[in-house]
Amino acid sequence: MRLDLRGAEERRRRGKGRARSKTFETALARPRIRPRGRKEKRRVRRKRPPRPRPSQTDVAAAVETPRFRWQALFRRLPVAMLLLGLIGLLAYGSTDASFFIYEASVVGAEHLDAAMLYQVAGIHEMNIFWIRPEEVEARLEAVDGIKAAHVRCDLFPARVAIQVEERQPLVLWRAQAQGRDWWLDEEGVVLPYHGDPADPNVLFVVDSSDRVLAVGQTLQPPGLAASVRRLAEALPGIRVFFYEAERGLGFYQVQDGKQWAVYVGGSENLERKIQALRALSDYLSAHNIQPRYVDVRWPEHLVYGQ
Repeated sequence: MRLDLRGAEERRRRGKGRARSKTFETALARPRIRPRGRKEKRRVRRKRPPRPRPSQTDVAAAVETPRFRWQALFRRLPVAMLLLGLIGLLAYGSTDASFFIYEASVVGAEHLDAAMLYQVAGIHEMNIFWIRPEEVEARLEAVDGIKAAHVRCDLFPARVAIQVEERQPLVLWRAQAQGRDWWLDEEGVVLPYHGDPADPNVLFVVDSSDRVLAVGQTLQPPGLAASVRRLAEALPGIRVFFYEAERGLGFYQVQDGKQWAVYVGGSENLERKIQALRALSDYLSAHNIQPRYVDVRWPEHLVYGQ
């Protein structure tokens, strides 16, 4: 019996080759497969700029630094002294009693009490540096009867001067609905004080409407008190007027020993009404006509009744 040793040997070699090939393939590193669409980020290392080497000038400056610091200190010393001086002046002005206000001069107060105005000003025991004249003026002008105010502050010596302009009583308005008289200025503002009825410049108005007045209020409609004054200037001798809710302002005219009522109405077209009244008065006097009333509320259509 013959054994085929060559075939066995050959088969043995083949098996070893296969085992070696498998082992070799396993030991090799397999390449990584990158998925499509993704890009690998690479880290870029930035190079740092080289540090400059100090020159001889920089080394010398570093060595001489203490001397330059003393020079800078000497240069800033006057500024520091000036700042300390200002702080000292501020402390002196804020604490010294000579810069505080304990009284003030009040000029122009004839009807109002000067001590009351000083209290309203709100400057008692206040430092002169903290007083604002515009605020003091606003407080004074809010007082009934004060038309305008002016405040002046002086430092050396510390003092305050107050000058006020009072509203002058011009019209004595009798409100029959209230049963009392009110004093008004030329702008129609109701005053908290009284005037002199014997003054030849004072005008009188008797109001039979249901009007109710109060101190500080302005007479409505606007310009009514000014119209009374304008009529008194245009018609010498007329000092008493009357006011009715239906007919407005009016007065009694006396001419050639005769008397009749004149209805003026409101303040609109007042100058035209005065001209029409003068022309109508001349016509009535020339024709010896004594009317019961004259109505000039519509100057284009004058009316008089007999």
